[in-house]
Amino acid sequence: GIGAATLTFTAMFIYIFVHGDHNDSGDFSHAIVEAFIIAITIIVVAIPEGLPLAVTISLAYSTRKMYDEGNLVRVLAACET
Repeated sequence: GIGAATLTFTAMFIYIFVHGDHNDSGDFSHAIVEAFIIAITIIVVAIPEGLPLAVTISLAYSTRKMYDEGNLVRVLAACET
C-alpha cells in the first residue's frame, strides 16, 4: 500500500511538474496537495485489504507452533491470544 502510494505520488508529481502551468503558484501547490491526498487515499484503502491475510497467516503459524509442541488444536480461531 505504501509503495503504491509513493509510486503514485511520484508519478503525479513528475506529471504535474512537466505538464503543469508554472505561472500561477497556487495551481501548482493545489495540484501537489491533490496528489498527496490521492496517495493518502491509496494507503487508507490498501491497508485494510491486507489485514485479514495477516491475521490468517499469524493464526496458521500459531496453530502449527502449538501442534509442534503437542497441544491439541481443534479450531484455528482458538489461537488468537
